[in-house]
Amino acid sequence: MPVKFSSSAAFQQRVDNYFLQFCTDAPPSNKKADSPTFCGMIIYLGFTSREEFALYEQQGRFAEAARKARLQIEAEYEKLLHLSSPTGAVFALRSMGWGGEQQIGPISINQPVLQIEIQGTGALPANNEREVEL
Repeated sequence: MPVKFSSSAAFQQRVDNYFLQFCTDAPPSNKKADSPTFCGMIIYLGFTSREEFALYEQQGRFAEAARKARLQIEAEYEKLLHLSSPTGAVFALRSMGWGGEQQIGPISINQPVLQIEIQGTGALPANNEREVEL
């Protein structure tokens, strides 16, 4: 993965510049077309895919700043949940990993894997009603 920024401070400055474009004291409205978006931020930062940005989030010196940038985008979508028609924001948040269930407690990468094994009873199912014995 080629490094796009000289330091984490340079990365954070570029993220801040992206959000400064949208700074306004006006509350969000249904007609506001120019709002920060996840893909818009990724393009502004010079990435060519969401997967490339995800690598920055997962490891290295840019991980903290990249995760914070994603949270800023999620916060913007969260604000839109209070509008009269939040379906677009709901879709965006779900595609970013939000679900219908709350996650309580820390996330553990090393959680045990549950294995399920299905065992037959030995008796084959009947093909029709005539084969059923009571």
